Amino acid sequence: MDGNIGYFFYEAKDGEEGVAMFKAHKLHVVIMDIMMPNVDGIDAIKEIMKFDPDAKIIVTSTKGNKEIIDAVVKSGGAKDYIIKPFSLRGSCNGSFKTITCE
Repeated sequence: MDGNIGYFFYEAKDGEEGVAMFKAHKLHVVIMDIMMPNVDGIDAIKEIMKFDPDAKIIVTSTKGNKEIIDAVVKSGGAKDYIIKPFSLRGSCNGSFKTITCE
């Protein structure tokens, strides 16, 4: 557990590893970038949603990818988004509360 944020977290090097971690640990919340090597965030989100349609995923990317982010959120794959750069403490705390309290 990271004492700074009060949660366990895992870090994946790409979308393929992120999907494997989700399946292995049944994570409560996933924060995933859209742009990743090997398997991108969009394909990883689709795979996670096949495995668990109730998965709580927050996507993150730069302002330049805002249209892609909006499409992923509207399709039901992601519950929320964060535009980079962001402060983990300021941005994510609000998203965690929104997503985990549904």
